[in-house]
Amino acid sequence: MIRYPSISTQRELHITRLHSLYYFQFSPNDPLEGESHDFWEMVYMDAGQAMIQSGEEYHLLKQGELFLHAPNRYHCIHLLPSCTPNILIVSFSLESQTIRLIQNRPITTARNERMLLSKLLEEGAALYGPLLDCHRDLSRDRLSSARFGALQMIVDYLELMLIEMIRTSQAQNTTSAKASLVTSQERPEMLVERLKAYMRAHLSDNLSFADCCRYLDMSGTALKALFRSQNEPGVMHCYQWMRACEARRMLRSGKWNVTEVAVELGYSSCQAFSTQFRRLMGASPTDYLRRVAAEPEMITSRTERVRN
Repeated sequence: MIRYPSISTQRELHITRLHSLYYFQFSPNDPLEGESHDFWEMVYMDAGQAMIQSGEEYHLLKQGELFLHAPNRYHCIHLLPSCTPNILIVSFSLESQTIRLIQNRPITTARNERMLLSKLLEEGAALYGPLLDCHRDLSRDRLSSARFGALQMIVDYLELMLIEMIRTSQAQNTTSAKASLVTSQERPEMLVERLKAYMRAHLSDNLSFADCCRYLDMSGTALKALFRSQNEPGVMHCYQWMRACEARRMLRSGKWNVTEVAVELGYSSCQAFSTQFRRLMGASPTDYLRRVAAEPEMITSRTERVRN
């Protein structure tokens, strides 16, 4: 009999208990009390914004951002006037030192992390119904028609998302440490190319100028000066140009319609995508699709000579 060598599986993150899972729109009149407990609590701002208190620190949590409260740390949500945010809150027990890399600070979620959160919510609705409120008893209020393995799927998606965030944090820490050692020695053109490679890897994540500064561990003034020294256009112009080129490639492939391209590349709306595409390419995505078959090379950007 053939003997197969094997390896024991290891879970870097293992959520042992789920304490709460709820999602709803807060009203400025909702009474919110602070608390502390001996397990982790994740707050995700799906829409709107609110002030997050963690210990004695206050942070403005904006749409698409996440905050992970460490165990036994006092925390509270403070609503802003005339703002009704949509918030997802999940609390859980987890033994891990690595997770402390992402604790007690706002984190902007990437597209794949938001996708995992969406799947988590889908499984939550399948297990407990679409109304995920703070009075839910997770041990008792399961639907009799719940899909097989729904609770496990919730935990799996949560663990996967946390792993993704930890990986991102580790990569940023490594990049920052390297930058502090080699930035002064690295040639300007290499820095620009490194940032462009980062941009190309995050076309769907709607990067901001601040994200680019953090990646190179440079101030905004220094980054602008770097691009000017290399006769490059603006930092964000380069990034938006790359996204528009990728959109053009996707449209030319015939496999995507305008709405699908906008969603895939992380634009806030189809209108936002169309406006930016027209500005850079000189034609709307719809016009481009209509003309590309007959005149495949006629529609080009008015800034075609911009290097990317």
